[in-house]
Amino acid sequence: MEKYHLDRSNDFKFNEKINLAVFTTKQVLEGAPILFAYHNDDGDWQFHSNREPNEDDARIVCLDEITQIDPTTNELYRLDLGWQAWREAKGGEWQFAKDNIEKNK
Repeated sequence: MEKYHLDRSNDFKFNEKINLAVFTTKQVLEGAPILFAYHNDDGDWQFHSNREPNEDDARIVCLDEITQIDPTTNELYRLDLGWQAWREAKGGEWQFAKDNIEKNK
């Protein structure tokens, strides 16, 4: 049975499945702070330590693993599709904007 968390008092705040596959980088898994997050138009999530990560460093982990690495990522649970969030340092205040990255057609 899939585990969902809808109780906002829990540590895991996202509406998505706890085991949802998300994109990150080896740098994040090695301890680099998560400073950039993207909730793509297609529903995918990305969590990175720099704005333009190297594709060779890409890793896929469960969303719950991201929230365990950095519990402050739970603050992003309401990030709409097609939006991004960033901050200057771990623990800093998240800034939000519509993701204006050009899509290849």
